[in-house]
Amino acid sequence: MALIRGTTCNFPCPVCLVPGTQLSDGSEHPLRTSESMQQVYKEAKAMASKTQRDEYLTNYGLCNVEVVRN
Repeated sequence: MALIRGTTCNFPCPVCLVPGTQLSDGSEHPLRTSESMQQVYKEAKAMASKTQRDEYLTNYGLCNVEVVRN
């Protein structure tokens, strides 16, 4: 939840990857799992430029924020 860009982003749902334009159409979309979003974040971290990372993460409705686990 901490990494989602918010209700006005392209993918505002915290549960699945439904585009904001299709929120009310009732179609099914891939779930936003911890594992899949961690993989997206790892792929973004490996990118060379901040611009590339931000664009990639935006495509999933995520922010480039480091999450530290205890």
